[in-house]
Amino acid sequence: MSNIIDEKWTLATERADEAGILLAQSLLNSTAGHRPVSLVGFSFGGRMITSCLKELARNQVIWERQREMKETNDNMAGSTLSKAASFRKSLSSMSIKQNEAKEVEFSREPASIVEDVVLMGTVASVNASTWALCRRVVSGRIVNCYSTKDMILALMYRSKNLTTTVFNPPVGISNVKAPGVENCDVSHLVAGHGEYAVAVQEILQLVGYNQPMKTNV
Repeated sequence: MSNIIDEKWTLATERADEAGILLAQSLLNSTAGHRPVSLVGFSFGGRMITSCLKELARNQVIWERQREMKETNDNMAGSTLSKAASFRKSLSSMSIKQNEAKEVEFSREPASIVEDVVLMGTVASVNASTWALCRRVVSGRIVNCYSTKDMILALMYRSKNLTTTVFNPPVGISNVKAPGVENCDVSHLVAGHGEYAVAVQEILQLVGYNQPMKTNV
């Protein structure tokens, strides 16, 4: 039985990572307008979102390189011939970056797509550097909802990732310390991994998702 569960768990993990990349590409290539979107997911859906954010962050780097190249080319076009030589050295050092960026076309900046993110019981370990990348492409809030009572996530994830979970447990069972990331303990609502499916509405109300901000008069 453990072998069957292990196989399904591994397959779901791989599929979530692949789906996250496809979601990012879909958002980048969307023709449905440029309004920002919010991403909400639990369990492997949360992992898919983190994969999506990492892919958007990767494209954000390429977008910034393209902007840098365009500014350099514009400066060269507007400069005198005597100044042209000063740009040759900088352009040669950018050749690798150009090769990476020139084949990708963007209709919008990757960092302008996602507004808010709510993760619940996420099946992933996210280190500080990855959180920083995700934070760059989310303009609003990133909320990590976790339950310390989620034994299925704790046991299954750690059994598959013994080398990475000693100092970095899955975010679905722990409070993460990363700049710009909010944490919400939902242990009183979720006593097991499968309970996220019926507690989504209560969790979203708890974190104040899609609700107007309160101001003091």
